[in-house]
Amino acid sequence: MQEKLPQILERRRTPAVFLIVAIVVLAAVLALNIFSPKRSVNEYCKVYLEEKSRLSLMSKPSNPYPSGLFNVDVDDAGQVASSLSRLDRVAPHEIEPEVSALQKLYQELKDDPSRAVSISLSGGSLDDNLASWTASHCKS
Repeated sequence: MQEKLPQILERRRTPAVFLIVAIVVLAAVLALNIFSPKRSVNEYCKVYLEEKSRLSLMSKPSNPYPSGLFNVDVDDAGQVASSLSRLDRVAPHEIEPEVSALQKLYQELKDDPSRAVSISLSGGSLDDNLASWTASHCKS
């Protein structure tokens, strides 16, 4: 009962492939934990100031999409949605739901500008609350 060489090699290769896959998955998980942004007030404020500066460059009082949080008026709601998306990744747990909800509203506004009135009614208090929280926690 002599086994054929390819069958012997196949049996030996299977554990090696499994081990390699396991190492790659472990490395990916570790890399995500090491390199992913951490939720904290300091990280939030850092990203906030970067995004406020970026949005300020495109702000004009005549632009149709205001943001109380960033204190800007932009012509593309998607720009504010993008900034809020970056903030959402680092927002402390206490305000993350509000940041996420406001980001979704600006994204909806970008996707369907005809809903501006209804979206602004539901987003106004979120925007005001985040602006107040940010002013009390971040130094400009």
